[in-house]
Amino acid sequence: MHEYDQETDPPIAQPIIAQSLVTAARTWAALHPGASLRDRTHLAARIELELLGGMACD
Repeated sequence: MHEYDQETDPPIAQPIIAQSLVTAARTWAALHPGASLRDRTHLAARIELELLGGMACD
């Protein structure tokens, strides 16, 4: 069996989902410069919940 045939665990040190959520939030903020502080706070809270383990869909 070759090394590339063996199953490996994904690297824990690379929080891909967390990085993607933060990047999405930054992109959203850049695309919506006129968003209210309430909207931005709501987005930050949703991202925090996702990073803490998810949330129910609205």
